[in-house]
Amino acid sequence: MIGVRIHYVLKEILGRKNRSLLMLAGLTLGITFLLCVNALANAYDQAASVPLQQLGADLTVQKSNGPIPNKFEGAVLPCANNVISEPEKIRNIPGVEQVTSALLLWVFDSGQDNAGDFKMVLGIEPDSNIGPGKLKGGIQAGRYLTSSDHNKAMVDKSYASAKGIKLGDVLHISGRDFPVIGIVTTPSTTLLGTTNVYISLSDAQEIAAKASEISHFQQNDVNVLFIKADPARLALVQGAVSKALPGVTVSTPQSFLGMMGGVAAAAKLIARLGSLIAVLATGAMVMRTTASSIMERKRDIAIMKAVGWSAANVRGQIMSENLLLGLGGGVLGLIVSYGFTLLLRGQIVEIPLPWELDPYPHFYLTSSAEKFLKVPLAVNLSLTSVIFALVLAVGLTLLTTLLLARRLTNIKPAEVLRYD
Repeated sequence: MIGVRIHYVLKEILGRKNRSLLMLAGLTLGITFLLCVNALANAYDQAASVPLQQLGADLTVQKSNGPIPNKFEGAVLPCANNVISEPEKIRNIPGVEQVTSALLLWVFDSGQDNAGDFKMVLGIEPDSNIGPGKLKGGIQAGRYLTSSDHNKAMVDKSYASAKGIKLGDVLHISGRDFPVIGIVTTPSTTLLGTTNVYISLSDAQEIAAKASEISHFQQNDVNVLFIKADPARLALVQGAVSKALPGVTVSTPQSFLGMMGGVAAAAKLIARLGSLIAVLATGAMVMRTTASSIMERKRDIAIMKAVGWSAANVRGQIMSENLLLGLGGGVLGLIVSYGFTLLLRGQIVEIPLPWELDPYPHFYLTSSAEKFLKVPLAVNLSLTSVIFALVLAVGLTLLTTLLLARRLTNIKPAEVLRYD
């Protein structure tokens, strides 16, 4: 800027330490608060989407309030799940990109094999790439199911270790033999779409159709749907699915966010309201500090104008000082915010598993029956938020100088030097 002397800018900043430190501290606190609350709110949003992301799906569909069997013998439907008939209705809904079906069964057998008298069995579509199809990347031994496999089973690694099950062992499920062809591991951040034993969907449907404790089951019925949808149309898809299949529960990342309780809701509320308050409070502090600085320096400014500095030159001087302080406050705010993100990063949040999404019987608890999805928080500063914070810090300081420019032009050297 014309007339601005860099050495004088630095001299004024260093010479008025209290005023400079006050502005730096205010900007640092404002930027830190703004960045941290938004990073935390974004981390909770990401945590809520992790369970479905692990499955490559955007929505899960289940029908609650299933019939309670007269006795728990053989294959039964989970009490929280009812059957979904005609799942193909949703395949042509605008925004739906892919759908896969599954059938979850609780099997109570007489303990004819190492697996004991209870198994959670999930019938899956082997050719699908979403939902349980993501298990293809988790094969630890053996191979994955194919569409041509009949009466073949894969077993969860943890379950296999607990029960001593190995490749080639035979599981007895509702009177049928299922040789184990694969051992799979599942992500620790999701219980959705995971059980003890995986068989083909057609085999599971045959078992359910013949089970004495499952009534009114049609050959093509299922009780879990996994949907991959256009993210921009997720809400529309959710509504259309609920309309096409009355009585179903459609779960989305927002459903899990709601299950996380007050902390997540508070983080989002603080991110919205707190950001506005932080901007206003920081702006008010910068304006007050700049106004006080101008009043304190009336004599200096009068001398500048007396020796030939124009109002624009003086305004450029003050603006340069505020620009450096704004940039410094923004950078310090980024550094402090990054430190806070390191402290918060990796903290575990527990998402309660909704009744209808829990594969475990609530009356048959075991040490492995987790009732929470444990997800680490990924607290990070996004590039967008960093750029916004720096622009905000610099912009606030420059804006206040422009708003106070009238005070500079009203300073008359003769009057100030005569009476001050």
